[in-house]
Amino acid sequence: MMNGSANHGWISYHPDSRSWFLHVIRGEGPFLYTPERTIISVGNWKKEFRVINEEPLKEMISTKISYRRNMNGFYPGPFMGILTVEGKNHFKGVRENFIDLIEEGKKEGAFVYVVPIEKIHWKKQWVTGYLYDSRTKKWCKEILPFPHVFYNRIPSRKEEEKKHVQLALKKLAMQKKTVLFNPHFFDKASIFEVLRYHSSIRYLLPETRYFQTAKDLEVMIRKYPFIYLKPLKGMAGKGIYRLEKNKTDFLLKYQQGKETLQRAFSSFDETLTYLQERCKIPYLIQQGIPLAQYKNKAFDFRLLVQKNGVGKWGLTGVGIRLSGEGNITTHVPRGGSIQSPKEILPMVFPNTKSQLIMEQLKGIALTITKVLESKWPTLGEVSMDIGMDHNGHFWFFEANSKPGKFDEPTIRKPSLHNLIHYSQYLFNLP
Repeated sequence: MMNGSANHGWISYHPDSRSWFLHVIRGEGPFLYTPERTIISVGNWKKEFRVINEEPLKEMISTKISYRRNMNGFYPGPFMGILTVEGKNHFKGVRENFIDLIEEGKKEGAFVYVVPIEKIHWKKQWVTGYLYDSRTKKWCKEILPFPHVFYNRIPSRKEEEKKHVQLALKKLAMQKKTVLFNPHFFDKASIFEVLRYHSSIRYLLPETRYFQTAKDLEVMIRKYPFIYLKPLKGMAGKGIYRLEKNKTDFLLKYQQGKETLQRAFSSFDETLTYLQERCKIPYLIQQGIPLAQYKNKAFDFRLLVQKNGVGKWGLTGVGIRLSGEGNITTHVPRGGSIQSPKEILPMVFPNTKSQLIMEQLKGIALTITKVLESKWPTLGEVSMDIGMDHNGHFWFFEANSKPGKFDEPTIRKPSLHNLIHYSQYLFNLP
């Protein structure tokens, strides 16, 4: 990690010659003499760099960087690895998101590249990673430094739970000169188990229990007007069922893509049999909450909480997700839409200042995040879903340790900024 005062310049890589350059700002630093070439070492990775007092050329892959300099040479950083797994065309993951973070690093001062977990060379302490050339829009495979910071973006639970991935994650967690965040995917039961022991949060939690027996389902559907059945490790609203008990039947709703389907059952036993056949993986049963509505469509809040450049939690942004016509969730892949709180809240709650609602949401989100951090200390960001009923009561539904992209520009831009600056903070820790 970097200590002491830092100078600023650029690191560049020329994809044609595969050569490296360190661009130093003329006159900056404690030494007037600048060598033409120097060896830069990061762990066991060593490369000869040409040191020049000019800004990078357009054909170079260049990143603003901080560096220390002493009698023994130059020490740049941070090097940030986006951690994923091998796959088609080198690696898996949402490349658009990776590119956004890499480009933000180039502007803000972090050398960011993609690292498949299978390409970590443990004994040599370097990695085979992928640089992005924005000029040619191509990925460049290269031997690169063992990152100072790993940002875990392994794209699915299935990949993350593979034996070799689990072993590698444990190794990374034990590295003394590398920091790994975020640790792993959450599951819904673990989150609720952690939160329900805190009185400051307990009132926000809808009743939730495992779906293991007929009794579990019967108790919940008798107790509440409607309930949800959710996969323990589900994502993006996939596999969710909504069950409502009417005077004459049980009405079950679920979605296939953006289409909402429904089936009516004349008895509890018939309903149970149908659900047991389809809920083979672990499921939770959750109290249904009658959410506030806008134009007869339910909505909830999607919040992003991140650590910043001084290692403190902050609320990056809040968006509203409005359900589609007749849909049972607000998830965008299931037909929901993105809306602005500034437009929706005054219409739905005309007697309550929107700013007050936003301040309450911020307080709730930060409280929940700090409790989750007490269980999983290497968290660096969390997104969460919080609902609000017609009475103005808030309800916590879900948290995600690997947030998807927020499409709102007012959230997207600062979210990338925070990731880079938090990595710089981790790099500068003693």
